[in-house]
Amino acid sequence: MIKKLFLTILFTLVLSGGASADEKKIKASDKIINDFFKNKTVADIIELAPTSLQEITSNEDGVQYHFFVNMKETSEKVPVICFVNSKSTVCRVP
Repeated sequence: MIKKLFLTILFTLVLSGGASADEKKIKASDKIINDFFKNKTVADIIELAPTSLQEITSNEDGVQYHFFVNMKETSEKVPVICFVNSKSTVCRVP
């Protein structure tokens, strides 16, 4: 009985290890998506996806624009945050 329980737990851990390998593949595609948005401005993203702006927030460092952009390549909505201050604009996928 204990041996079966141990084998079940071990089998579950092995399977969950396979799931993390799939997550690593997704992370590789995130780099491609991050690179795509890296040099974009807020105006570029609004032009690319006019209805994607969800929220605008601000703090002492500047303004943050929160988007959900529908990517044709992945058929998913990708969250993008643009950090804007007086010196620069940085857009990235969180």
